[in-house]
Amino acid sequence: MATRYHECEAILKDRRFGHAPSDSRADFTSDEQYETFRRRFPRIAERAPVMLNLNPPEHSRLRGLVSKAFTPRVVENLRPRIAGIVDRLLADLSDEFDVVSDLGVQLPALVISELLGLPRDGHDYVIPHVRRIIQAFDTPLPRSQNLDEVYQATELVEEYFESVIRCKRARPTEDLISNLVAVRDTQGRLSEAELVSTLLLLFVAGYESSTNLISNGFYALRTHPDSISPLQRDPGKITLAVQEMLRWETPVQLVGRIALEDAEISSETIRRGEQVLLFLGAANRDPARFRDPDLFLITRSEGAPLSFSTGIHYCLGAPLAHLEAQILFEALLPRWSTFAPEPTPVRFRSNLVLRGVDSLRMSMRKA
Repeated sequence: MATRYHECEAILKDRRFGHAPSDSRADFTSDEQYETFRRRFPRIAERAPVMLNLNPPEHSRLRGLVSKAFTPRVVENLRPRIAGIVDRLLADLSDEFDVVSDLGVQLPALVISELLGLPRDGHDYVIPHVRRIIQAFDTPLPRSQNLDEVYQATELVEEYFESVIRCKRARPTEDLISNLVAVRDTQGRLSEAELVSTLLLLFVAGYESSTNLISNGFYALRTHPDSISPLQRDPGKITLAVQEMLRWETPVQLVGRIALEDAEISSETIRRGEQVLLFLGAANRDPARFRDPDLFLITRSEGAPLSFSTGIHYCLGAPLAHLEAQILFEALLPRWSTFAPEPTPVRFRSNLVLRGVDSLRMSMRKA
């Protein structure tokens, strides 16, 4: 286990660490168990591994096909569209609202759906299934209660994406799914199964981390009200404040890597095939890297946290998540005095890997 910033950063950037080959059989204790699973969920048994769990060159090939849609310049051009979505969401808020469900979930889901090219309200169908899939990120997963539900949700989402792919193949439009379908059909640079798994990953990654960033950020500001006035006076500080939100409440708490060859990190020898857990939440509170790490400081300028990883697996959607949060808080802060916390306590989701507020209720009052 690595918990210090410099250790986690070194491993994430080290090509001697990566991911084990995907093998769905590894989750089962016998061939009989696996065959039962394969008969019930043939789509899952034969699905292509997601880009996140691949090593070069396969990872590089798939990432290269989608990375141009998430560059800082392309994302910045989305600012007017994101601002329009934020304005609509704020206009639709009722007198009592939940920060998570009404803002934290809706904004990223609407933005990634528009970027991908999903039909209107497509996210309403996908999100409940995605939230079940995310159960698989918890450890350990109670197999008897939840695993079948995760598989069923995955199949339903993949079937949905397949139906969207068929529509885009028949009537392409200006969006990422149409572009990937064209790459698949004209260049053959990815398989049909890889196309589906990539879309699933892009939706989950584009939605989940941003949801937690927004929700956790709102929680951070609510519990540190002295931070509000400086941001209201100088909105230019919001960019640093968002980075501090990511550090102080890290949306993805840990990731895993496998040693692809023997390596030495901080005088510790890690043998080929051994797994290392990288505790990003702990690394972002490392006092050797961040001054007074338990304090939430909106003007902190000590460099980026590891919240979106680093190295070849640095989160593609990081610029988009940053921009969504910046635009939302720029719009929210001028009306902050109209928000009042409800007496119900703030709840965090129960998940070892993902850190996010589950519910944070607010009400509106006259300024």
